[in-house]
Amino acid sequence: LALQIATNKFGDERLCNLEMKPTSTNHQIFLVRLIFHGAVMLCSGNYHKLLLPISRIYTDPASLRGKLFPTMIDDQFVYTKYSIQDRGKWYECPNGHPYFIGECGRPVVRDKCPDCGSRVGGINHKPVELNTELDMNRDETKTDYLLGRVNEHSVSSGERTLGPAAVKILRALMDITFIWSSCSKDCVEGSNSEYLLYLVKAVDNLADLSEFFFQHLERDIQDLARHTGQNFEEATFLIHLVIKSLIQRGNETCRIPTDLTQRELRDQWEIEFSKQFIQPVLSSIHTQVRTQMEQVLNEKRIANNPLLRLVFEREEPEADNVLPHLWRHRSIVSLEHFSQSFSTADSNTQQSCPLVHKFLREESKLCVTRYLPDIVQLQRRVRDRLVHRIDRREATDTNIRHFLDKVRQEDRREYEELGRLIESLATAWSKIREDVRNNGRIRMEESLNTQEITPAT
Repeated sequence: LALQIATNKFGDERLCNLEMKPTSTNHQIFLVRLIFHGAVMLCSGNYHKLLLPISRIYTDPASLRGKLFPTMIDDQFVYTKYSIQDRGKWYECPNGHPYFIGECGRPVVRDKCPDCGSRVGGINHKPVELNTELDMNRDETKTDYLLGRVNEHSVSSGERTLGPAAVKILRALMDITFIWSSCSKDCVEGSNSEYLLYLVKAVDNLADLSEFFFQHLERDIQDLARHTGQNFEEATFLIHLVIKSLIQRGNETCRIPTDLTQRELRDQWEIEFSKQFIQPVLSSIHTQVRTQMEQVLNEKRIANNPLLRLVFEREEPEADNVLPHLWRHRSIVSLEHFSQSFSTADSNTQQSCPLVHKFLREESKLCVTRYLPDIVQLQRRVRDRLVHRIDRREATDTNIRHFLDKVRQEDRREYEELGRLIESLATAWSKIREDVRNNGRIRMEESLNTQEITPAT
């Protein structure tokens, strides 16, 4: 492997996409370097054993069947049931939607389920037919790798105690491991391919697996760069630092379970891994990145470049330069960067700003509310145009493209406005689709949850 990397010649179709080429973009080069750094760690087996829930993707994917993966979404009812402190009991309607009855916990009135319209409640302390008391030990958190294909509109957020940057680092490590596993000889020629495809529900064949995770890796690095206020190269450097730390501590033992069979074990593992390997990197981002840039700038080939010396303030601009600030490199200031800085601040700072803490946790959902006026306006316009003018069969056979084509023939201005409103709906849906599928009160068909809103919809 070392010789192949050094000569940039792999002679293997499985690895040809990882070769450096004259046409390779800077992003591709940075990602390939990162993949090979992770590959060297995985192939050597010299890494801290806390990485086992991820490294088993490469060494023993069969052992991960039915196990929980880091950073994946939970069944939110597990948290909801404990957030209501009133006395009472939980029930579920005939379609499985939970609802709460306070006081004594026994129904005295009938109503309709807000999610599906089924009869809920009851009279004389007796639930209506097919309504049953909910099992408080129910936990429908799904196992295996749950993320679908990369969505350009999706919103990155934290999970449980992990901030957005920590989530992206962990997912990048999983991306690297899946990519290298899909290229390994054991996977292609052995039974590991079957197990890998079982773990990743969004991919049907092995040929697409590497590209699927390559796209996820690129997106995760982009999100990490945004959350930390770094550029793409610097964000990959943060992952390199985590891998370096895992290798340097390869002889240390792991003191917590690494077989993530229960939600509590998965949560404990995430906290410990973040504490041991991620937070030390995130808490000193600027120092470590600056040190790295100093090493780069000290190379003779780069040190003599006058533009780079000016940008990175290795020398002062000329006195007659009327706009010296244009030649200064400054970190990007963004909401994501502020969120990451806040999450790595000490606990006293976070506790003194509870509203800021709450806002940052919910920001990914709150940002979608800006599309609500357009969605309400779209609903009104479609209702005025179609109610009592179209039957169910015609509605089933008509898609967005046909609907807009008909409007364009009648009113060009209305066509353009409806197109804008539909675009707002499509953008909002793409941002919250994953959250609705995993945490939404309304249970939709799986085919609808995974479907984008397109002209063919």
